Amino acid sequence: MIKIWLGNLGKYNEGELIGEWVELPCYDWDEVKQNIGINAEYEEYYIGDYEVDFLTLKISEYENLDKLDELAELLENLADDELNNLIEICKVENLNIDNLIETLENKLSNWKVIQDIADESDLGYYMVNDMELYDLESMGHLANYIDYEALGNDINLERGGTFTGSAWVCRN
Repeated sequence: MIKIWLGNLGKYNEGELIGEWVELPCYDWDEVKQNIGINAEYEEYYIGDYEVDFLTLKISEYENLDKLDELAELLENLADDELNNLIEICKVENLNIDNLIETLENKLSNWKVIQDIADESDLGYYMVNDMELYDLESMGHLANYIDYEALGNDINLERGGTFTGSAWVCRN
């Protein structure tokens, strides 16, 4: 999910471009560093480029490799529904690497994500019918007059949520 191009900074400063693409998590940084000539003479490295499959993640030139590895490992262990929820969260919140790690370590528990909710009407309908917010059976014919859009609007305003086009996201 995350790939970085790791280069030898000393060689780069001397006009020589030496580096390689590394898929994260990387389980042998010593081998990678050896491949790009990181040693006693050339100790510094930099991230010259990166690819992230689905997140709007910015990785700096001197990002901590251990943190990147930790993030990649956490992402690798996500179930499909958790990954889909994380994608929706990232549409709403610009999370940096530390925030992403914290969010994943907490199993996304700081967020509420409801998939397949496009607008206030969908949210109101979901809360009434799927979450059984009200006992529709005891309401009888009055249930036909529920204004799902208004209810969804109130819930959204109360919770401070955001519609992403494919889900509703809010902080818990």
